[in-house]
Formats: sequence, C-alpha cells, structure tokens
Amino acid sequence: MITKSHGNFYLVVKRVSTFTCPFVNLFFSFSKFKFATDYPMSFVLLFITIKTRKTMKKFLIAVLTGCLFTSIVFAQDKITVPKAVKAAFVQKYPEVKGVKWETEKGNYEANWGGKSREDSSALFAPSGQFIEIAMAISVKQLPASALSYVKTHYKGSAINEAALVTDAKGKVSYEAEVNHKDVVFDEHGNFLRTEKE
Repeated sequence: MITKSHGNFYLVVKRVSTFTCPFVNLFFSFSKFKFATDYPMSFVLLFITIKTRKTMKKFLIAVLTGCLFTSIVFAQDKITVPKAVKAAFVQKYPEVKGVKWETEKGNYEANWGGKSREDSSALFAPSGQFIEIAMAISVKQLPASALSYVKTHYKGSAINEAALVTDAKGKVSYEAEVNHKDVVFDEHGNFLRTEKE
C-alpha cells in the first residue's frame, strides 16, 4: 500500500489481481502522480479520499462530466450497418480490412486507407446497392480547368482535399474541398455543383 498527499487529495494505492479503468489511467497520465510506470493500472486499485466537501463536489462533477462525455462519444461511434451493405462491401472489396462506417444522407459510407483511414470511401444504399467510391488524390491531380475555377471563384482559399469519384456506372467526377464545401467537377474539370459537407 502506498499513500501520498497532493494538495487536497490523499492517494491510497492497493494492489489487486485485475482492475482496469481507462479514465483513471487518463487521470494519472496528466497528473503529477507518477504511478503509471511503477504500478501498472491493470494491477492497481485506487482509493481517493478528499479532504473537504467543496473539493469532493468539484471532483465528483469532473468525474461525472468525464463519464458522460465518454459515453456520448462512444454512443456516436456505434452504427448498425445492415447485413446487405456489409455483404456487398466484402464482395466488392474483399481485401480491405479496418473499415470505419459512417452514415451519409441515409446511405452507408465505408472509409479506409491512409493515416486518416479515409483515403478511400465507398458509398452503399441500405439495400446494399453500390453507389460510388471516392479515392483521395493530390490537389495537383485535379484537372487544370477545375483548379482554375477554384482559383477564380474562391480567391484566397485553398483546396483542403481532393478526390476522384467513380459511380456505379463508371462515370468519373472530381471533388475539391474548399471552405468546408465540396466543389464537384466532371471528368474534364467542368464545374457541376457545390455540396455542403
């Protein structure tokens, strides 16, 4: 057992067989207590006794806020992808692993590849029908007329991302993200429309 005093906190650490708590690990990684290296959190149970009621209230509010925030974040990540969509994706892209799913206008978007895991995005209808795939490209790979259009109509703005989009029929288009909007061009770089992200 180890006891340390730090401001209004008394920290008591006891070893137990197995105990994991990501929130506690996060707390100690940012605090002045350096038990993370000496006592792995998977083998440590923490008891924190607080000197005053005022400090206890603040601490409990912080813990509850942290738990609430964590549960909201994890709740947003959970998307139920229909079996038909998953099956269609695996059939079309059998070699792809580590897919991150999102919903987009009632459809399902599979993202994978690159550091952001969004270098490739395939869009499917809820029935499993393939709609399109967008592949990240460098801004230099956009057609010259598309670059000229952005330079003229979005003066002083930079293209954040660019993509080559191919739909289910094989029709090619380009997207350039400028000022949180997708500016869409045809295969020759002619302006088609602007879409909000």
